[in-house]
Amino acid sequence: MKNKILIAVGAIFIISALIFGLKVNKAKAPLETEAVSMATTTIATTTATSTKPEIKNFLSHMAWTVFENYLNFAKDKNLAGVKSLSHQLSPTCADATKTEDCNTLMDSAYSFGKDMKEKDFVVIWSDSKQIILSTNFKRQEIGTTTVAYTRGIIYFTKDLKNNIKLLTFNPEDGVAISRDKIVPDQLEARLIHMTIDSDRDGLPDTVETCAGFAVEANCPNEITNPEKRDTNGDGWWDGVEIFFRK
Repeated sequence: MKNKILIAVGAIFIISALIFGLKVNKAKAPLETEAVSMATTTIATTTATSTKPEIKNFLSHMAWTVFENYLNFAKDKNLAGVKSLSHQLSPTCADATKTEDCNTLMDSAYSFGKDMKEKDFVVIWSDSKQIILSTNFKRQEIGTTTVAYTRGIIYFTKDLKNNIKLLTFNPEDGVAISRDKIVPDQLEARLIHMTIDSDRDGLPDTVETCAGFAVEANCPNEITNPEKRDTNGDGWWDGVEIFFRK
């Protein structure tokens, strides 16, 4: 049965590698950026529902502005601009001899992100070090054989001066299941179960525990605690830290 379950969440790692050249490892990455102040104030929140609407909307818009400016810089092949708004720069774009390859990555980033709309990102989770914006999950039919639940999601970091930097994003993060050999009413329940994120850190519980992966070696990350946002206690949420590059 496991081989019938497609963990489409894994697509976010593929997209991240394509856009940012990231390695999916749990390790801190030094900031390799120019300081660009977004004139934000320190706002510590834990869930979308516990944040006052006006504060939530302000923080969400500030983060979205960073994302939008990043895409515009990528579209214009403005590497200095991209660097100023990125938590980390890909090795390709950090190499002055790979300008053409870096331009291709910037084209890809713009292509992936250009159709994302601020109004759709109604979920915001944040604290003093990170921000996650996401859309609600939506159901999709993929051909006649597969059903998926997907969402758009964007990860940001914040430094000590409250500068917001883009870490990674995915316009279609989620899960997909083949209809084959699965009872229809069980299929919907399985999809919902596979999108549960108990600690609201950006990683579904099934990904944190590697449940559903046919081969343990295919697990995209270290096993973390789905009931605890920051398993190792270093201040970075598990769903954010997984994208840091050594």
